[in-house]
Amino acid sequence: MLLPGACAPIVEGPLTNRFYYFRSESPGWTFRDERINFCVGPEDFTIFGDHDCAVRGYLPGAFAKIDTRPGRGLAVTEEGNLDVYLSAYSLPGDRQGTGELPQLKLEATFTGCDIRRGDGVLRCKFTSAKGQICVDDDGFTSLSILAALQNLPEGTRVQLRGTEVNRFDTVTQARLDQVVPRRDRGTELMLADLEGTWVSEADSFDRFRVKGAERTSFYGDIPTSVEMLSIQSSCGDHSGEGPYLLAQSSDGGGPTLCYRILSLDESSLILAYLPLGKELRFNRQPSQ
Repeated sequence: MLLPGACAPIVEGPLTNRFYYFRSESPGWTFRDERINFCVGPEDFTIFGDHDCAVRGYLPGAFAKIDTRPGRGLAVTEEGNLDVYLSAYSLPGDRQGTGELPQLKLEATFTGCDIRRGDGVLRCKFTSAKGQICVDDDGFTSLSILAALQNLPEGTRVQLRGTEVNRFDTVTQARLDQVVPRRDRGTELMLADLEGTWVSEADSFDRFRVKGAERTSFYGDIPTSVEMLSIQSSCGDHSGEGPYLLAQSSDGGGPTLCYRILSLDESSLILAYLPLGKELRFNRQPSQ
């Protein structure tokens, strides 16, 4: 048994295999398995084979897989082992203890679909005031919704309904039951008007490029960050003086950056960086 925040060595010595499989159980949480089934027992066990579990007096258990190949995003200890955070593989119940997963109902901006590196799974993403929303082709969301998302233009404002499957920091893994495009043409047109390259008046080396709902920032010719953009009517504690531009890291890490759009035309952009309200002025770089 592990207490919250505690760690324990599972595999002693160097990791000799590429893949390891694991499962955890905790009151109030549901393990987010990868539908890899093995036989298990209530006590310590050694079981050969993963078939006919019940017939042989065992229970079937669904496991998740760890890929130990370098570059898989797992923390490496000084001893050369890997740290795995079980919270990233768990589904929280609601705070009232009913065992039901939190419902999802919010406005968001669609930022596109792509194939996830490593496992080849389709992932579609949205940005919202709540953070980044991710939907995978993992059996939770219907194929018809995923097919519709692949034909949805990036930057489209939508109303999402579904269930929070998992949440880690500012990223929510969701199962969607409904995606309804909003007829909010103003924000969509404003996001389209931002497309192009913008150069800071304060520092000509500081610039960013907007394409669709993605912003790539540069210092000189060196890329410094990639973020997903959305236009919202509020941002954190700020509302009523928008529109607001939200920028969220494309990988879901880091804070959400909030700006109030003070002015936008063909050649210039003025933002107020919140919460302090510092003005940032940019000029559009002519297309070549």
